[in-house]
Amino acid sequence: MFLNSLLIQAPKECIDYAITHELCHMKYKNHDKKFYELLKSKIKNWEEVKEKLELRFL
Repeated sequence: MFLNSLLIQAPKECIDYAITHELCHMKYKNHDKKFYELLKSKIKNWEEVKEKLELRFL
């Protein structure tokens, strides 16, 4: 698993999202339906958190 070192500057919920996203890839390699179901089961508002993270680093 590789994470961008700039992630440390992000809010905790964004860090949690990034790590959870990568951990979900250990079970599902692609961004398919099952991947997103697993991600949503861990972080209910993952889409909102992802957007916050993207806005911070774009």
